[in-house]
Amino acid sequence: MAVSEIGPILDLRWAKLPIGLAMRHELSARDWRVLIFLLSHANARGENAYPSMATIALGVGIDKADASRSMKRLETFKLIEMERRPGRSAT
Repeated sequence: MAVSEIGPILDLRWAKLPIGLAMRHELSARDWRVLIFLLSHANARGENAYPSMATIALGVGIDKADASRSMKRLETFKLIEMERRPGRSAT
């Protein structure tokens, strides 16, 4: 199936996923979408992704509160490490 046959795609960036993630059954569908979105913003080593909560929410199609909850879950499962910067909001 050609890309044009599945409808408009806004962004054709790719994200590389470690195969071990397939074994992570505790992740919700929303958590997966947030993780994939983050990886699409990361460098080749899966590091340095800094989208705002508003950007994550818009990109995944959820509200900011749900984006924040998924980020916290991903951090709890040690799949991401959030850096909190003084003087910056989490929006």
